[in-house]
Amino acid sequence: SSTSGSVIIDGGVGIAGILWTGSDVVVGDDLIVIDDVSLTSDGSLIRMGDGGDFSITHDGGTGATITSSGALIVDSTASTLTLDGHSGVTLQTGTVSADITLDSGDDIELNADGGLVTIKDGAASHFLFDCDNTMLRIYDDANASDYFTIQIGDEGTTTISTVDADTAAADLILAPDGSIELNA
Repeated sequence: SSTSGSVIIDGGVGIAGILWTGSDVVVGDDLIVIDDVSLTSDGSLIRMGDGGDFSITHDGGTGATITSSGALIVDSTASTLTLDGHSGVTLQTGTVSADITLDSGDDIELNADGGLVTIKDGAASHFLFDCDNTMLRIYDDANASDYFTIQIGDEGTTTISTVDADTAAADLILAPDGSIELNA
C-alpha cells in the first residue's frame, strides 16, 4: 500500500530470499510457511480469531502466556501430552467457583519423587500420602494437629493410630453396619 507502507498480497507470490518491510504484511488468504517463524522482539504476540480470542504473548523475558477467552483444549490423540515445568506445574482456575477435573479413560498415576502427595482445602492439609514411609494421614478439618494415621512397616506390619495434640481424647471408634471379625 502506498499510503500505509504495508505489503498487501492478494493472490500468489513466491519469495526466494528475504522479504523486508518496515511495516505490516497483510495476506488475504492462508499463509503457509515451510520452515521456522521467528518473532524476535520481546513482548511478541500471536493472536487468532476475529477478536483476538486466543493469543500467545512473549513476556519480555524467558516465558510466555497463553490466553483464551473460551475453552482451551489441548488434544494429543496420537500420543501422550506432557507438561514439563522444571520447577513445577500449577493448574489454577481463574475464579473461586471453577473446578479442575481429572478424567481418565484408564488409570491415574500420581508420581512424586519427593515422596509426599498432599490434598488441601485452601491452605489446610486434609490428606497426606507419605510414599517414603508408606503412610496415609487424615487430618481433622478444624485442627491439623489432630489426625488419624495408617502406616505399613516391614512384613506388612500395620499401625493404626490417632493423635489429639492438646488432650488425650483421640479415641478410635469402630462403628460397622454389621459385625467386626478379627482373625489371628
